Amino acid sequence: MAYGNQYMHRTGARAASAMRIRNEYSKQYGIQYYLLVEGESDEHFFENILDCKICKVVNLDGKENVLNYIEEQNRLNKKGYLAIVDADFEHITRRTSTDKNVILTDVHDMEMLILSSKPNMRRLYSELTDNIIIQNFEESQGKTFIDSIIDASYELGLLKLVCGKNKYRINMQDIPYADVVDDKFMVNIEELVNRVRGRYTAYEISTDVDLERKKQFDRFQVGCGHDVTNILAMSVVSTDNEGLGYGRNKNVNKNRIEEMLRVIYDFDKFKLTSLYKSIIKWEEDNGIRILDRNILEAA
Repeated sequence: MAYGNQYMHRTGARAASAMRIRNEYSKQYGIQYYLLVEGESDEHFFENILDCKICKVVNLDGKENVLNYIEEQNRLNKKGYLAIVDADFEHITRRTSTDKNVILTDVHDMEMLILSSKPNMRRLYSELTDNIIIQNFEESQGKTFIDSIIDASYELGLLKLVCGKNKYRINMQDIPYADVVDDKFMVNIEELVNRVRGRYTAYEISTDVDLERKKQFDRFQVGCGHDVTNILAMSVVSTDNEGLGYGRNKNVNKNRIEEMLRVIYDFDKFKLTSLYKSIIKWEEDNGIRILDRNILEAA
C-alpha cells in the first residue's frame, strides 16, 4: 500500500493544543461544572451520561493539555473541575497520576474500556459487512475477529511502550503502519522497528519488545483503542480502496467505528468500572452531582 493511504494512522499523534472553556457557557446556559477530556471520542462518550444542564464536557485536545489545565485550576483552588484522561501505560508502568481532580481510565483508553466489556460486535459488523464473512474468518483462525485485531494492537502497543521509555524516548508520531498489518492481522514488527529505530539498532529495540512481550500484560492495558478502530475500519474496506477486503465499503474511518462502539455500549457495564466508582467518589467528596442518574438507571 502507498504511504498516502488514508488508513495510515499516525501512531502517537496528538491534536494541536486548544483551551476552549468559555465564560459564555456559564452566562448563557448556567453551567456550573466542567469535565475535561483529551479527545473528541471521550467528549461524545461522556456527553451521553452527564447532566448537561449543569456540567459541560470540554475537549482540550491532548492529555498534557488536560493535566496542565487542571493543575492550574487546582492551584487557584477552583471548584467543580474534573479531568478524565487515558491511562495509556500508567497502570503497567506503575507511574500512575495522583493529581487532585484527575481520574484515569481502567485500561489504556476509553475505546479499550468499551471493548473490554465485550460488546455485541455482530451488531457493528452487520452495518459494515456480511456476518458470514466474519464467521468464516473466525472459524478459520480459531478466534474472534475483534480479538485478532486487538492482538495486532497489542503488538503495536508493545513497540510504543518500549519506544516511550527513557532509554529511547523515540517519538512515534507520523509512523505509518497500515501496510505492515496483513489480512490475518499479523503485524510485521521488524519492518515497523526499522521505521522507528532512529540511531538505535533494530536488534536493541526488538530485544526490548520481546522482553516486554514475555511479561504477558493485559491486552487492554497495552493496546490502543484508536489502533483497534483504525485497523477495524481498514479491514471492512474493499481491497480496491486500499482496505483488507472484509467488506465492500469505499470509505470507513476510525471515527465512524468509534461512534458505533459508543452506540452499542451497555452502560450497565460502565457502572462496574473503577472509573465510574471514582466519579461517584469525586461527586461525594465535592458535594456535586454531574452524572445523569436517570440515564444510568435506565441502562
